[in-house]
Amino acid sequence: MAEGRSDGQAPVPPPKRRRLKFNGPQRFVYAEESAVNMASKGVVPKNTVRVNSWVESTFNGWVAFRSDTDDPVPSDILSSNDPEEINKWLCKFVLEVRQQSGQPYPPKSLHSILCGLLRLYREKGGSFNFLDKKDARFTDLNKTLDTVCSTLHAEGIGASTTPAPIISMDDEELLLNTQVMSMENPTSLQFMVFFYVGIHCCLRGGQEQRDLSFKNFTRSPLDVTQYNEDTYYVYTEFISKNNLHRYKDIHSKNKTVKIYSDVGSRKCVVQLLDFYFSKLPPDPKAFYVRPLSNIPEGEKPWYANVPVGINTLRNMLK
Repeated sequence: MAEGRSDGQAPVPPPKRRRLKFNGPQRFVYAEESAVNMASKGVVPKNTVRVNSWVESTFNGWVAFRSDTDDPVPSDILSSNDPEEINKWLCKFVLEVRQQSGQPYPPKSLHSILCGLLRLYREKGGSFNFLDKKDARFTDLNKTLDTVCSTLHAEGIGASTTPAPIISMDDEELLLNTQVMSMENPTSLQFMVFFYVGIHCCLRGGQEQRDLSFKNFTRSPLDVTQYNEDTYYVYTEFISKNNLHRYKDIHSKNKTVKIYSDVGSRKCVVQLLDFYFSKLPPDPKAFYVRPLSNIPEGEKPWYANVPVGINTLRNMLK
């Protein structure tokens, strides 16, 4: 019970706390535990995720192969904190791993597999770097790798590389003259966009093409009815294999490319993009959506609102 005041007046109650109310959307969002766990893994390139999955499948296949022998692999070897055990079993893995065909992996592929295993080991809380040649605990593993790689090279495995074929200017003209690239039908138009956007924006492979967004491109002027030698598109790269924009990269600038019109040329990218965008369905779900088999009449879209798959994009130029 509150004490009375000496001057005879009623006691003053303590002021009530006011609750802040926000009009409109909430200022904060609630993060589920699964989202926190996912974010704590860091930013991993999609290709690295794909390679990790392949490496894990390959390693598990070897473990299963070994389970039928008198010397099975410990199931927890990739989370072991015993450097001697890791060294022992990885030496055996390097000597025994093979492709699906039964042929040995080339040295570069073997290196990629070991790097993938190190990433998986680190994900499971491992603290060693078994590929560190200065770490004496893994001397046997590194010497085994030297032996295997030298033997493979002596047998001619991995001694030569096959570079990716280069599309020459003559090849480009042939693609245009045969209308493999043209603005006459949905498939040829999309291939032409894929080809020239890849060249002008320096995109590598199907994944970077798959990640394209309409927000990457800004037209100047915005009015598509205006078209002359001063018209251009600005391509702004949001993210790429070499620039994932992690926290340490907050001061890095996004790559931008200005693509000017080439009035009168059948290779004009501004005219190409204008036409391609005009043939897409409303609110397209991806930059590349599935071409229709037949050209619809009138001004109807040439494409179904279904994203083109990553494998289709990867095989565009094969």
